Amino acid sequence: MSESTNVQDLQSDLLINPTELTKECSEQPSRYVYWAARAAEADAAVDRARLEQDILEASLDRQVREELSVAGEKVTEGRVGMEIRLKPEYRKGREAYADAHKNQGILKAAERGYFQRKDMIYNLVQMDLRESRLKDNINAGRHEMQQGA
Repeated sequence: MSESTNVQDLQSDLLINPTELTKECSEQPSRYVYWAARAAEADAAVDRARLEQDILEASLDRQVREELSVAGEKVTEGRVGMEIRLKPEYRKGREAYADAHKNQGILKAAERGYFQRKDMIYNLVQMDLRESRLKDNINAGRHEMQQGA
């Protein structure tokens, strides 16, 4: 998954409009599924990036060992590791892995955010219902008082 996540867009998408709770309730499941699927894709992207890095390191290990042998230099694990880390393709692979890992973290947070958003919408709906019942009770009390007067 090479697509990065815009945190500002995510933050605004997580906002709840308390005046449109019906709409928020109806859209919440599809939004959650969307971000949960993106988080799963990010997990797979991290796994793929790690696999690519492992393959690259194995290839570079073989290449460095051959280069040192041809040059008549002593081949040690420390030297091989150092030479591998100096290769530009190694750095590029590590950066790709780091980017995938960063995106994974953002998308995991998005998934958790949408899970919490569900609870917040529920709480807002409950508060609205209580407020509506309270208003109904107040109005009923006023009506009874007017009837009794």
